[in-house]
Amino acid sequence: MRSPRHDPPKARRFAARLKAWKTDEEKLEKTMAGFKKDHPDATYAATESVAYYLMDDLGFTDKTPQGYIQAMTTGAQPDRADMDNLRMLASSRTINVLVNDTQQANDMTNTITGAAGRSQLPVVDITEQMPSDQKTLGSWIAALIEQFQSAMTAFDNTEEGHRKVDGADASRNHSSDSTPDSGISDSEHQPTNSEHMPSNQGQTDPGK
Repeated sequence: MRSPRHDPPKARRFAARLKAWKTDEEKLEKTMAGFKKDHPDATYAATESVAYYLMDDLGFTDKTPQGYIQAMTTGAQPDRADMDNLRMLASSRTINVLVNDTQQANDMTNTITGAAGRSQLPVVDITEQMPSDQKTLGSWIAALIEQFQSAMTAFDNTEEGHRKVDGADASRNHSSDSTPDSGISDSEHQPTNSEHMPSNQGQTDPGK
């Protein structure tokens, strides 16, 4: 078989492909640099480490429990404590994004993504193989970056609402703790129309 350098038509074709790849790579590097600048403190956890290198390039800090990571790496089953820690990261919105490998979905990972959904934590689904709607590696990575950008925006948009809920709960608890004993039992106390009573209606226990 003749090598490309001895076959001018093939040499030109390979050169064109190399140029196209380098152009795409430069665009991706510029996009990733911009993402890191815009989100310097971005954090995530993952059900599988399939996107580890991409997340590192984007500047994300991996908050996945070490025991969970070790289990995934060796193909073992994570213990209950590591599962609970990962679920709590999702339900408490301690992280910005949950990365979910859909090709490894099971009851365990569904529990984690369910906790994320109830707390409005953005979940970015990733596959281990390039989706059929993507033609090149560059276009696939670019699409994933767009998903993470959208996820960060979604987190910011819902964070204010969660802070208000948390603040209302803290205010209620503080008021209850600091109110002098009037001799009236809790069962006898009836709130007046002027009292602010935050409602928990519609909220779901993340542990269920």
